[in-house]
Amino acid sequence: MPSNYQIKHTVQFPEQLDVPKDQSDNALFDILQENVIDNNAYCQELINKILKLPYAKLPDFFTHHCDFVADPIKWLNKFEKLISENEEMFVSRTMRGRMMKCHTIIESKRKELHVIVMQDESHQCNISMPNVRNGIFHSEK
Repeated sequence: MPSNYQIKHTVQFPEQLDVPKDQSDNALFDILQENVIDNNAYCQELINKILKLPYAKLPDFFTHHCDFVADPIKWLNKFEKLISENEEMFVSRTMRGRMMKCHTIIESKRKELHVIVMQDESHQCNISMPNVRNGIFHSEK
């Protein structure tokens, strides 16, 4: 595979996860601050990562980044759009499979995060209204 894949389109990421080289604890997944001068470079680095990583590491890559951004669902949506905007890069059969795997991982991760958000909201509701379960008030006896 070529060392770099030139993207044609970028997407504006409201939050960029990059780390200084000396603070990187995961060289496989981290986007190095030294390589990111602007949003275009960040988009390029993300695409380079997903195209170079082994298939088996792709889910861990997305999890790693979602663990550190403030709004992981928004970040995933932007990443999905970045892939779609550069779909012409995925013309070979191997690359098309990689693109589909990334879309599947993103969708799965979004569902997982949605469940976590729903559980958190449910837990918070139970704390503020301990006598209400399943929308029904239960008096203490």
